[in-house]
Amino acid sequence: MKVAVLLTGHIRSHQEVFSNLRTHLLDRYDCDIYCSTWGGDKERRFLSDLYANQIKDLLVQDTHAYNANKRIYLRGLSSGIKNLKNNIELSNGIWWVNRLADQYYLVEKGFDLIKDEYDVVAKVRFDINFREPIDFSSGCPLTIPYSKRYRVTDHFAFGGMDEMKKYCGIHSSMETLYEDLDIDISYAEPMLYEYLLRYCELPVLVKKFNYTIKRDNGDGFKFFNISKDLERVKLK
Repeated sequence: MKVAVLLTGHIRSHQEVFSNLRTHLLDRYDCDIYCSTWGGDKERRFLSDLYANQIKDLLVQDTHAYNANKRIYLRGLSSGIKNLKNNIELSNGIWWVNRLADQYYLVEKGFDLIKDEYDVVAKVRFDINFREPIDFSSGCPLTIPYSKRYRVTDHFAFGGMDEMKKYCGIHSSMETLYEDLDIDISYAEPMLYEYLLRYCELPVLVKKFNYTIKRDNGDGFKFFNISKDLERVKLK
């Protein structure tokens, strides 16, 4: 079985959790690695050395170039609460919707790197620490982890190429989700749930998996903080 593994987001603790990723996923299948992250030469060298001949393509997005051209969302709350007068809550909503837009930009651009055909595409965060084997099968439905709080999480997902192309395309659909479906796009998990079921109308298998998220920065990799971009936002 041929599998494309798309690693996206901040590199964070990837060096620490890499061995579990290899044991529970990469060594179980014929995997090609694609990476989409923030940074520069340091991140590019790290990923190229870590995956050597297994890496097929990678995007290392310079944050300054990205910030110069990206859209800034000035709202993200659904119509039921978008007239909220509490500027603290409104400011948090604006911060989160832009943070999510940045995150899903990497996911969408990462999927665009995949040019070959694969039986399964898996989108995985860099800082995910698997504690059990991840089982794929040809023709498997779009599968995402169960969340007790939100029903689903965006930590990882896998499925066929057509389904995963839609899953990874949420960045281009955020405006439509807000304007046409009145979805709160400042919360990652509920937005993903609504996007997949209401907008894409995709059948989704939600399963429990044994894993954790190790959020620390790891070997000196820095976070991309959008706070400065929002300083010019004037809340009314």
